[in-house]
Amino acid sequence: MAFAQSEASSASADRGEVSEGDIVVTGLKRDSKLIETPVSISVFDSESIVNAGIQKPNDFLQLTPNVDIVSSVNAGDFLINVRGQASIRNAEPSVAILIDGVKIGSPAEFNSALFDLEQIEVLKGPQGTVYGRNASAGAIVITTKKPTEEFTGSGMFSYGKFGTYNANASLSGQIMPGLTARISGAFTGTDGSYTNVNTGEKTQRFKEEVGRLRLRWDDGGPFTADGRILLSHATGGAVTYTAKIQAVPGLSPNGTLVHGIPITDISANKNLNIPFISDVPGRYERDIFSTGLMLNYDFESADLTSITGYSNVRQFSSGKNYPYSNASDPTTNYFGWTPIFGDRTQNLVIKTKQFMQELRLTSKPGDFLEWQVGGEFVWNKRDYRIGNTLNGALPAGITAAELVGYVGYNAAGQRTLVGGGNAIPFPVGIFGLNSAYPTTNLVEDRFVGKNYAPFANVTVHFTKQLSLELAGRYDIEKRSTGSIGPDQPNPFLGGASYNACVRITGQTAAQCADGISKTFKQFQPKATLTYKIGDNASAYASWGRSFKSGGFNPIGTRETAVLSRVTLFRQQDPSLSAAAARARAEAAIITQDTFKKEVATTYEVGFKSELFDRVLTLNTALFWTDVKNNQQYVFDPIAFVESIESIDKSRIKGLEIDATVRPTKWLTFFGAFGYIDAKIRKLAANPAAVGKTPPYVPETTLTLGSSVDIPLDDTKNFIGRVEYNRTGRTEYNTINDPDFARTPYSVVNGRLGIKTDNWDMTLWGRNLFNKRYVKEIAPIIAGTANAFSLADLRTYGLEVRFRF
Repeated sequence: MAFAQSEASSASADRGEVSEGDIVVTGLKRDSKLIETPVSISVFDSESIVNAGIQKPNDFLQLTPNVDIVSSVNAGDFLINVRGQASIRNAEPSVAILIDGVKIGSPAEFNSALFDLEQIEVLKGPQGTVYGRNASAGAIVITTKKPTEEFTGSGMFSYGKFGTYNANASLSGQIMPGLTARISGAFTGTDGSYTNVNTGEKTQRFKEEVGRLRLRWDDGGPFTADGRILLSHATGGAVTYTAKIQAVPGLSPNGTLVHGIPITDISANKNLNIPFISDVPGRYERDIFSTGLMLNYDFESADLTSITGYSNVRQFSSGKNYPYSNASDPTTNYFGWTPIFGDRTQNLVIKTKQFMQELRLTSKPGDFLEWQVGGEFVWNKRDYRIGNTLNGALPAGITAAELVGYVGYNAAGQRTLVGGGNAIPFPVGIFGLNSAYPTTNLVEDRFVGKNYAPFANVTVHFTKQLSLELAGRYDIEKRSTGSIGPDQPNPFLGGASYNACVRITGQTAAQCADGISKTFKQFQPKATLTYKIGDNASAYASWGRSFKSGGFNPIGTRETAVLSRVTLFRQQDPSLSAAAARARAEAAIITQDTFKKEVATTYEVGFKSELFDRVLTLNTALFWTDVKNNQQYVFDPIAFVESIESIDKSRIKGLEIDATVRPTKWLTFFGAFGYIDAKIRKLAANPAAVGKTPPYVPETTLTLGSSVDIPLDDTKNFIGRVEYNRTGRTEYNTINDPDFARTPYSVVNGRLGIKTDNWDMTLWGRNLFNKRYVKEIAPIIAGTANAFSLADLRTYGLEVRFRF
């Protein structure tokens, strides 16, 4: 969908002059007219960003066909699904995200306030030849506003329901001849829609302070430089889930209760009035430092461009573990289930660093031949620490033998911990037996990746209408992991080491820290044929292959999951031998310590047009994608481990269509529709899943809307906008259990106000009909237990903007 600006862009397209109303995009690393760009792409320029009230990523992604997002564990947990290829937790994304030409190092860096932006581009389909690994589903390209020579400024303040506020401002001007600067900042926050009935906390609260400085050198000569520095600090709630556990004969024959509400079934689409009931406050903190520098030298025949980027992101979150309840609340009772899961907390620290360097040489526009050649290096490191603690102090007199496997309950299912509900301090470490939150397990691993990738592309213009682009990129990615956790005796494991690698493999702590490594290689080719139909339309056909690197789960993940099942099976059936229990556990656990690279091959045809003197804009695309080793996130609530597994083969077919109609200068209608038919074709670990829909893939997405901009007098315009967004059925496990599927839901957003040359005043509302629906469903035990996170309820407020 192209939300076109009313005036021509100041940029120049590589081929042909830019006329009034043309949209210029940069997503393929060349300026080009949108109508001539052979990619399915949604564009939001600076005017449409303001008109649509775009202030965070979800605001524009929900307007983009065949795109869905998940953000539920905490504010940094932001996963994007494009065309049925999902980004997943603890793995590389499937969508490359760039800010001012620099790839970000962590998805958490993206889920931040959006302000002072020039343009947003969402490219769908394989972009591996352009952006390398982790762009198999597409790319999101965000461009902030450039510094200006004249002194200018702008600001915005918005306040609404649930204490929701957003304030940002920017100043721009010349420091000295050739050197300009732009400084901007934002303060955002909300209490969120929900309150925990036990702690009184606003579970989905969030606030952020972010500042950005951009400097640009351009004295009219061949050399230009453009640099950006960003700092952000955010805090908020975490682990915003509610659990449902079904009654099970022999285990919980009387059903389960959640704050007095009986659970009659575990469908995540019913009984959504269940409150948040944890007795441990959720907590999230995030700090971001990122910087980027683009240098360009204009030769007579080509441009030499260098792009350097560095980012450092630190995240901490903590909260209650499944089933996220309060054991002392008499109106909540999970009966026989609570002793299985225990009364524990989860505590997570993720530290991510990334350095990237790209160097490319790009030819000038040519009537017959255009080319580009270059190389890229990316280094990243992710330290991942997750711990679990008991939710309270140990009872007096507990023996060493009784500590083994202890989860806070005795054999009769009675809670024996003293106190509880304590917020876990940061940093996460090993808290001793005499603390209010003894540590039962701790995993600390380091993941390091180095990627080298030469690339090249060439475009041949056979005629003014027909062109062929051939592109290729060869990625070499070396991945390594090591267990860097402390080698200390864990009393809950009979004195075995907290370090899972030491405990399971028998290696020393030093050997575990050295870890293991593996190199993943992949050639990413793409061929695109484009035909221009006059000056107002074009058609294209493309074939491409992209990949997402394989990698490692924490060392010992599989063995930890197997051993937890052995203990559970023997608790349920004391007559079961250790050997029989292990054989049963081995068959039940498909998690491995490594996972393969994901490779996607896509075929696509598309059509773009601007008809009837641009009264109608119509774009369509059809695509077919075969994916090998489609990576999936799995949480094991029994072993308290997170892992990545793979679907052997899946096939995704779909279409996208978007249209904009402008019957008058003041009235616009817009719409976009996406359809995906995704099927699992092979899953050796679970053949019953063949023919099912992969998780996190909405079947349809639909946006319909209208906007007006009506002159009231010589200085003021009335502005209004309404949009309807519908997301189709989404499965959340591979066997498509109906209890783990989100049914279709719809939300309506609206804005109306007054606009002048210097200020705007707008009333806004989101989810106007107060639709209650889930953002995400977390499958726990098929047919028995799940968890879900709720989306925001209706919010509304007033927004004021000014500019000079």
